[in-house]
Amino acid sequence: MPVIYSNDAHYAEDWEVTQKWGEHAIKGTNGAEVIAELAPAKKDYIIEKRTYSSFYETSLDQLLKSLYRGKGVKTVVLGGMHTHICIRHMAADAFFRGYKIIVAEGRS
Repeated sequence: MPVIYSNDAHYAEDWEVTQKWGEHAIKGTNGAEVIAELAPAKKDYIIEKRTYSSFYETSLDQLLKSLYRGKGVKTVVLGGMHTHICIRHMAADAFFRGYKIIVAEGRS
């Protein structure tokens, strides 16, 4: 099963940085990298995003459609730390693109 990491990789002028959350996860800094405890394997993918949804202005949809010898992914399993923000927006975008959605349940 393909594993795709979707990391914030903001520019200083992004709306989330200037208007909402302040400086965080700036492209090219450690804050925009996958944490060591979740280090990607060589076969995993990393998609950089600049807003809540991993689909918005990224190559994620193209990547999902290209997997499995071009047959594409039909179901996405979503997990992350801000379910009420990023996962929510990504789930909506996945739904509107025709994917079946599973949101992983975590424990804190």
